[in-house]
Amino acid sequence: PLSIEIMAQDTMQLVKALGLEQPIILGHSMGGLIAQVIARDYRQEIGKLIIANSSMKLNLRSMLVLSSLLEIYHTNISVDTLIDASMSWFYSPDYLTPQNRAAYKEMCINNPFSPSFELLSRQLKALAAFDSSAWVHQLSISTLV
Repeated sequence: PLSIEIMAQDTMQLVKALGLEQPIILGHSMGGLIAQVIARDYRQEIGKLIIANSSMKLNLRSMLVLSSLLEIYHTNISVDTLIDASMSWFYSPDYLTPQNRAAYKEMCINNPFSPSFELLSRQLKALAAFDSSAWVHQLSISTLV
């Protein structure tokens, strides 16, 4: 099984392997959940924290959207259709210009490390199980949200 805690441990192993001292941790989306665990479990090893477009736990709407997109992905739908179906959930209307959509599609299609259905399923389960609302207020690190 995969968990946010395991991903935080992996991140800190990378930080140590790179020899980084007191790094500023930036977590976006699921990375924001990982960053919260890093701040809780590795407080003495990091400098500051930045959390962007994240939360303490996923709400029902987000879980339903991500579950639905994962099911669509599993049907082997075309990448173009999947990207079109998902972009409106992840980007603002101002960003969804034809040029930005085309650039994003190209980036996804050319990604040499595209995640498998299995990995995305494991990530979704980790997201569903995470809830920091009972302890996040106890974090004592400079944080920009």
